[in-house]
Amino acid sequence: MKSELKTRTLQDLANLYLDGKLPVSREYQRGTKWRLPQKQALVDSLLRGYQIPLFYVHIEKTTSYSGGVNENAWLVDGQQRLVSITDYIKNRFPLPAPEDGAPRAVTPTLTTAGSPWAGKTFDELTEKDRTRLLGLELHVVEMHTQDENEARDLFIRLQAGTPLTAQEKRDAWPGDFTTFVIRHAGKPEHPDSNPKPFFQILPHATAINIDDGDHYVDRWAERRKFFAGLAMTIMLRERSDSLFVDLKGKQINQFYMGNLKLRGDDPGTLRVVRMLDAIPKLQGFERLLAGSPVTHQMAFHLALLVDALLSGDYTPDWRANIVSAFIAFREEVTEARHRHRTAHETSPAYEGFAALTAGSGSDTADVIQRRHGFFLKRVYPAIKVVARDGKRAFDALDKEWIFVRDKGTCQCCKQPVSFRDAAVHHVIEHAAGGQTVAGNGILVCSQCHSDRKKMQELTPQFQEYLVRLEQRTEAAPLRTSREVEDGSARGTKTRTNPPTELRIGADVIGVTKANQIPVEVANWILRQGKALHVIPNVLHQANAGFPLAAQPKQIANGWFVEVGDSQKVLIQRGRRLLDNCDLHDVSLQVVLRDGTVKTA
Repeated sequence: MKSELKTRTLQDLANLYLDGKLPVSREYQRGTKWRLPQKQALVDSLLRGYQIPLFYVHIEKTTSYSGGVNENAWLVDGQQRLVSITDYIKNRFPLPAPEDGAPRAVTPTLTTAGSPWAGKTFDELTEKDRTRLLGLELHVVEMHTQDENEARDLFIRLQAGTPLTAQEKRDAWPGDFTTFVIRHAGKPEHPDSNPKPFFQILPHATAINIDDGDHYVDRWAERRKFFAGLAMTIMLRERSDSLFVDLKGKQINQFYMGNLKLRGDDPGTLRVVRMLDAIPKLQGFERLLAGSPVTHQMAFHLALLVDALLSGDYTPDWRANIVSAFIAFREEVTEARHRHRTAHETSPAYEGFAALTAGSGSDTADVIQRRHGFFLKRVYPAIKVVARDGKRAFDALDKEWIFVRDKGTCQCCKQPVSFRDAAVHHVIEHAAGGQTVAGNGILVCSQCHSDRKKMQELTPQFQEYLVRLEQRTEAAPLRTSREVEDGSARGTKTRTNPPTELRIGADVIGVTKANQIPVEVANWILRQGKALHVIPNVLHQANAGFPLAAQPKQIANGWFVEVGDSQKVLIQRGRRLLDNCDLHDVSLQVVLRDGTVKTA
């Protein structure tokens, strides 16, 4: 086969393709696979004068009936590029304009903003840019052979390169954040690679087999992707009000491009490195090294907890317990996943964590926050977090725990609040002897927090909310050193004593669970011909408007009532439903298994 490197103007190649004089052989036809952002990126690159890959053309000679020689040209490689070029010339798409929210480019473009062709179709370009684009000289390899197998062999070789993962593409980008990720997470044979011991607990990629041997993908590519998302989360916590962020490719790409330059004393990167250095020094870390690899999701939540503890003002007691608590949590989740897979059993650990680690939404901020909330509820009480004596203000982990617990909602105005703008209010004021512990803290927005009179008026409501939370969850509040010494921290469970009978006025209804109480009361009201009225967070016309962790149940008229609370709260809720319908004179009693009668 004879090969020649030649140049053709962009206009010549486009015309040949459009006129059918440079067709794609059916044998090599893949269809037009490129998406709009890829097409835009190619044309933008051409206008900038960047070199693009070679075009390969198979020149085939045939003999006509009269003995003449005809030449046929077939495009072997370059179809996607030619389709993109011709589509642009025919004004089928504009170039990207980031400031107008145009579709994202397949690779980040550092200088798109401000370019004279941004957002323009071909006809909208200046005459100078149109002429320059059409006159660009493109490199074409012309292959002269009568042996079809040689052309096929070349096509296979061109297509057989191992495709790069999204992270491997990021590794090739310039910028300080790229170097930061490679340095600390590691990249084989890279001069800046110096991975931290923390990453030894993570899984490695396994070999993949193809027909010409056993080839390994860069075994650390996944760990760099994981670390990029973890570092981005912690750095944004340091810089902004973001507590959790989406960890999708688009957001990670944007963060790479937004951090091309990093100061050596950048507070965010120093905070990340502090966390990386602290975890291998924890008591029991060797148990993580000796055990099975820790999944990326598990390691992510461990790292965030350690970062929050390092950012707070605590005694060092937690360092001796956190690894054991983490291992116990791993075992609980592993067992829950196993039971669900083998016996289709569900459990809090499966619903609250395991089920949220897979699927397209598992890397969204909302799901990550839900997982972290469950993780904190399980691990937090076991690590003996002790706030230093004399603490006046809630610090980093206090605020994060309360923010997650209260689902980022101001408990005064019930509006969503950002982490930066959120405040933690002492329900019993510090000046009145209230402790700076999670059990005395409630999330409010800064505007509500500034209205002290209103905060004081709402103290009973806040206290009721905290009691309800304590009864619903197993999480213990942060304890001061004094609480540890005198043993005053709460957290004991009460024995099970379920209801057996519900008495509403003269009617008696059999029940077996506390969560039946509000449902039966609501249905009883409907049987009396009374109309129900919406109660925020308690009773709604549809399965909407409830808190994230709510457990609404449908009642006879199709409405939904919240039943996910303690027995005491559910009895009070039954009373509230009656009072909300002006049935104040109707008595409500609940008989428990041991014969106790509760009156609401």
